[in-house]
Amino acid sequence: MTNKTDNNNSDNITISSDELFSKLTPTKLTHTYDKYKIFLITSFILHILYFLIFFYYKIYYFSIYNIFSAAVYIFSYKSFKFKNMEKIFIIINIELILFIITSSLLGLNKYFIIFYFLALPLTLFSSISRKKELYNLKLALIQYIILTIIFVGTYLYSNYFSPFFTPPKSVSTICYIVSLMNIIFVSIMAFLLNYALLSDVNAANQRLASINNKLNHIATHDPLTNLINRRSMNEQLYVAIENYNTTHNPFCLILSDIDDFKKVNDVYGHDTGDIILKRVSKIISNIVPNPGVVCRWGGEEILILV
Repeated sequence: MTNKTDNNNSDNITISSDELFSKLTPTKLTHTYDKYKIFLITSFILHILYFLIFFYYKIYYFSIYNIFSAAVYIFSYKSFKFKNMEKIFIIINIELILFIITSSLLGLNKYFIIFYFLALPLTLFSSISRKKELYNLKLALIQYIILTIIFVGTYLYSNYFSPFFTPPKSVSTICYIVSLMNIIFVSIMAFLLNYALLSDVNAANQRLASINNKLNHIATHDPLTNLINRRSMNEQLYVAIENYNTTHNPFCLILSDIDDFKKVNDVYGHDTGDIILKRVSKIISNIVPNPGVVCRWGGEEILILV
């Protein structure tokens, strides 16, 4: 059987329905901003390295583009907030798409095509509505289709058309080093983004469990005395009767009330009557041993099941 009350002192015995419902007000998901910002600042640093590498090897078109990419990431880092989070990730996804296209046009597609797999999780992050805290799956699907078309298109282009720029053989070694950098970067960042997504899901599940617990408390307890209510006591009686029928375990019911309680309300007011009712309920709860159950049956009536 359940405990008689969830409180151990008379000062906090009352949990009003208004207080409980106020705790059910939706709160923002606890997003792991540090992980998102790590992704942004790491991407910024990586593009600065690209700029230096390709500028040194005189691949100026791509080095200039990496300055643009670095500017996008530092702007995203500076303006990253809860309310514009989805817009930031849309901007990043567009940058990644342009990055893949540019690398294909310059004959560097095989070194940077792996960024496609980093853009995939970003389609989810850029499709969440912060007002409703729901993922817009249609938007995510549209972004995925566009991303896949671009991926296939750049792959076909790199295989059937000549690029605008052919990297000299002298940079082949550094390109393979860049390719290894990309593999490491994409694998770490993809894990980081998915970890942040799962953290959001866990936070939402914890919040849902907390809300369900509060709703269950509202449904089963009297808001004034914090004793279980009549509906919950009926369930306890059903269990006691079933136990008696199967195991012959006896039980006892005691119905009590407060004498002249109406006079107390009439003379001293209902607030005083509420205080008395709470104190009497607490005293009875402390007297009845576990697994006994104390219920506010109605008005000043208290039903005890032992």
